[in-house]
Amino acid sequence: MKTKKLILITALSLFTFSLAAQNANQVFKELKRSDAFYGFTVPGFLIHMGSWFVDNDTDPELKALLKRINGVRVAFREDYNSCEVNDYTYLNEVGNRLNASVYEELMTVNDGEDNIEIRINEDDGRVKELVLFGHSDEDAFYLLVKGDFHMSEIGTLMSELEDRDYY
Repeated sequence: MKTKKLILITALSLFTFSLAAQNANQVFKELKRSDAFYGFTVPGFLIHMGSWFVDNDTDPELKALLKRINGVRVAFREDYNSCEVNDYTYLNEVGNRLNASVYEELMTVNDGEDNIEIRINEDDGRVKELVLFGHSDEDAFYLLVKGDFHMSEIGTLMSELEDRDYY
């Protein structure tokens, strides 16, 4: 009888844990619905149109990458330092909400001022979702890039975001 109880408790615990783990879209929707964050979505067709303005001779990698991005979702909070939630809590809460079996941690950056975590959902070397979330002393953000691109192209995307100072 004890074995049956143990199996039932274990199964119930796993079921409860699976309900708590979410996909990146669900986390975005929760942040957007909260009073603390603002959010917006850039649909894939607009990103594809943006590729028209990238010169193929100057930056062929970026042009090709933009054609494979299916959408971007951004949630952000300005004046983060006035928030009652501390930095450690925000990063852990968002990180814990993402289903760890689906979203693999790619990199974490903690340089004192900026704290960023990057996770990916990949299938056979192809990135389906790239999730960046973090905070600085002033702002907090959550960025979800949906698409179908190769792991090697993440560097191109990250350097383009850094050059444009999006985060």
